Amino acid sequence: MKIGLNYAPIRRKDQPGAAVLADRLGYSSLWYGEHVALPYDFDASKYPGQSMTFDPESIILDPFALLAFVAGITEHVRLSTGIAILPLHDPLITARTLVTMDMVSGGRIDLGVGVGWNVDEFEFLKRDFAKRGEILDEFLDVLDVLWSAPRPEHHGKHFDFRPIGFKPRPVQRPRIPVHVGGHGAVSLRRAARFDGWYGLADTPEEAARILGQIQRHREKAGHADTPFEFTVLFFWAPDQATIEAYEAVGVSQLVVTPWEIRNPSNALLRIEEYAAEVGIAPPPTSGGAAS
Repeated sequence: MKIGLNYAPIRRKDQPGAAVLADRLGYSSLWYGEHVALPYDFDASKYPGQSMTFDPESIILDPFALLAFVAGITEHVRLSTGIAILPLHDPLITARTLVTMDMVSGGRIDLGVGVGWNVDEFEFLKRDFAKRGEILDEFLDVLDVLWSAPRPEHHGKHFDFRPIGFKPRPVQRPRIPVHVGGHGAVSLRRAARFDGWYGLADTPEEAARILGQIQRHREKAGHADTPFEFTVLFFWAPDQATIEAYEAVGVSQLVVTPWEIRNPSNALLRIEEYAAEVGIAPPPTSGGAAS
């Protein structure tokens, strides 16, 4: 079982040290999500079953810029957007940003994506909240075209461009891995088209249910035998027994938060302690002496 790290709640001053520590200790990945503009007048009645995960006063960095910086101070750990709200972005600019990140990281980028849920955020950016699902689907199609076609062009409902030059392509082939977030039926069908799923599953049974639905979609599409990474996010630190229970139902990776999420002052200490507690193995060294 791979163990990644929930990178977003770490204090800004500790983020460089946490990234280097996670890389040295053998954590598999760092995940940083996205919000662009959160309202002070949050109206919970608009969002049944949702809550404001971040306070509007929270320090929230751009995941693409932050992970590009982290790429320069790490060697092994994968760097993941968890999640990027792609319907708020432009696909051509985003594709260029991601290729750059993939190159400077040596092919260590994972693209976690979702449709978003905060209506206000879409209104601030003048984006169509009601059509965010179909926009995301077409956005991902555009990324594939840009990263694979000799002379990329696209003529769709939301994006349209004639043949253009777009080089370089990503280091990772055939594309930067895409991990889809979301629990709804449409999100799970979308995940089945790509390389992974990322999100919450409070019990191993819930994880098994979600993975089972995705697998049925993958079988219908003829993708059942292709690699697929199923990643579950924890806002706490699961013990070894819990890790094994999730592994037993087919979970590929857990992304953990080993400190008290609203009090991350001891995050660096807990990252190191937790690695020892659950037996995370450090990556192999190159064996060469520094000159």
